[in-house]
Amino acid sequence: MCLPLVLGTTSDIVSPTYSGSLSSSSPIFVRPDKSSGHYYYQAIRVTVPTSGTYIFTSTSSKDTFGCFYSDPVDPSYPSQNLITTDDDGAGNNQFRISAALQSTRTYVLIVTTYDVNIIGSFVITVNGPASVVLSAFIPSTALGTTITGYLSSTNPVFCRPGGGSSGYFYYQAIQVTVSTSGRYSFISTDAMDSFGCLYSDSVDPSYPSQNLITTDDDGAGRGQFRINANLQYGRTYVLIVTTFNTNKMGVYTITVNGPSSVILSTFIPSTSRPITSTRKNNAGNQIEESVGDGLLENDEANRDIEVVSEKCLEHSVQDNSVLDNHFRSLFKIFSAIAQFINRAENVTKKASYCFYSGTICFILWFCVSAIIINTLGLTGKSLLVTRNKQFSLQEILKTEMNKKFIQDTRIFDSCLSQYVKDHYISIIKFLNEDLINVGIKNEYNDFNTLLCTLLNIFINALPFILNLS
Repeated sequence: MCLPLVLGTTSDIVSPTYSGSLSSSSPIFVRPDKSSGHYYYQAIRVTVPTSGTYIFTSTSSKDTFGCFYSDPVDPSYPSQNLITTDDDGAGNNQFRISAALQSTRTYVLIVTTYDVNIIGSFVITVNGPASVVLSAFIPSTALGTTITGYLSSTNPVFCRPGGGSSGYFYYQAIQVTVSTSGRYSFISTDAMDSFGCLYSDSVDPSYPSQNLITTDDDGAGRGQFRINANLQYGRTYVLIVTTFNTNKMGVYTITVNGPSSVILSTFIPSTSRPITSTRKNNAGNQIEESVGDGLLENDEANRDIEVVSEKCLEHSVQDNSVLDNHFRSLFKIFSAIAQFINRAENVTKKASYCFYSGTICFILWFCVSAIIINTLGLTGKSLLVTRNKQFSLQEILKTEMNKKFIQDTRIFDSCLSQYVKDHYISIIKFLNEDLINVGIKNEYNDFNTLLCTLLNIFINALPFILNLS
């Protein structure tokens, strides 16, 4: 028995067929048989006046794929309410879906493609015991929760899963708590080719594969990740937002869709061991250095600091590892404190801000000066000899501190506003040019005497710091 050709209708207008098209402006989803991918689709609501078996056949120059649902349908959950799917049932890369439909119910046909990112026109023909009503619509999705953040040089770093062992990736950890068990999707939106990692319970950046549930790179297309996972109420999860390439920074937005809203909160995970990197020193030998708790230092600034410390002890100190390590530690402290003060500038009165920032600036200057002098004292050297010329400690401190804090403005530009930078430089210039000679002698056998002398310099500097306010 041959079934008659049933006329389809669009907007209640009878038509022999239903014509549509997929374009770059069409909505996207992940097909129910896939865990990731960027598939354009068109949703068509189907109602029938007579119960029976109906056949939906596609005709297109593209390799189409059909998904048939009982209404409602949520693209965030492509397997929910799914009746059947088909790829090549009609031959020639066209789908053919046969389903028993009831007149009292509403159905949805999703027309999409077999391959990702495919656009083009299509025609749907429906055969059945009666005419059908076909109307295109855009399905609603579960209310999404969003969080926006920024990856910068101050973010911690780790070796992400699948990223190899040679590169470091800035990341942000986001704790995820759900109030309803179910399937959730995490979708990124950014311009830096993001990469997502989802963990259960907790995450240790030193062991990036531990507690790992899944990762994704381009599941949402266009350099965006999409992670779909079944989450349970009562458990804690962690989403790591990072990048596909190393040392990338930028703004990102994460949208979470699911059966209910979720609680998202950023935090810095603790690590059980230092994260280390390998580099070559000036002698060409490979050395391993710690990145601490995962806070990656500014490479260019570190190289400058290394040069400064080596010049300080050139031809006088054979092993400068103590001074070098102190410089690196102080720069990390300086960067962290400076950025905190930079943010505090917006919420603190100028006078208080200038006083506290000036005090911290001086303390850092004080520490570096003390370390240089003490290191020389530990090695039995009170004067440096470079190219047969003697330099006093006053000259050494003035020259090297100017190089560290003033001439190399990249250190300031990386983390301070212009106002804050000018404030810091003014204080350091005053200290180096006007106060560095106060009480500084060529030899210090007693380090406590040195500390008292530098503390006296700090007291003398306080009026200048307050005047800057």
